[in-house]
Amino acid sequence: MTMGPALAKKGVLLHDVPDHFFDSTRWNEYLSFYPNRQAALAELRPEPAISRFCGEKAKKYPWLHTPEYQRILRRANLRDELLARFKEQLIEGKLATTGFFPLAVERVVIPAERWQGLQPDFVNDRANDGTLEFTGVRVSVAAAPTPTPDLLAECIEWMTLRGQEGESRRKVLQRDAKAKFGSDLTTRLFDTVYKRGLCEAAWPAPS
Repeated sequence: MTMGPALAKKGVLLHDVPDHFFDSTRWNEYLSFYPNRQAALAELRPEPAISRFCGEKAKKYPWLHTPEYQRILRRANLRDELLARFKEQLIEGKLATTGFFPLAVERVVIPAERWQGLQPDFVNDRANDGTLEFTGVRVSVAAAPTPTPDLLAECIEWMTLRGQEGESRRKVLQRDAKAKFGSDLTTRLFDTVYKRGLCEAAWPAPS
C-alpha cells in the first residue's frame, strides 16, 4: 500500500504496519492462512524455535511431508521472514518509532538500538523487552539524515578509489566503509552514495 507524505510523516499504529511496511506479497500469503486479519496479527510474534523444530522434523521424518504440515511450516517461515525484515528496518533506523512509557507525559522517540530487544505486539500497539514497555507505538518512514559535507565527500572519494581498484561488491564495500568511517556512516548514507552511481562508470560489473 502506498503511503502519502502526511501519513509517512505522522506514521501508523503498529496494527496497521503490515499494510504499509511489509512485503505485500508475503503479507497477503500469510493472511491467507487465517480466518481474519485479527487472528493473523495475534500470531505475528517471533517463534523461530517452532520454525526450526518443524523444519528439522520434516527432514527427519519424510512421512510428515503432508499438505497440512507443509502449510504449518510455510506459515511459520513467512511469519519469521516478515518479522525479521521489519526488525531489521527498525534497528537500521530506516523506520522511526515513537510511543508512551510509564511516567512519561508525552510521546517519546524509541531509539533504533532499543529494537534489538523490543518485540512488537501488533494487536495492542505495544512493544516490550521484558523490562520496559512502550504503548501506542507508531511507525513512520525515518527522515533522511543530513550528513556533514566532509563525511559525504570522504565517503565518495573513498568509494571512487575502491571502484578504481576493481571493487564493486556492495556487501564488501559496506563492510569496509563501516570499518573505516565507524558509526557516523549510516546505512542510509552508504545507500545514498552507492545508489547515486557516482563511481559506476569506473566500476567493473560485480562478480
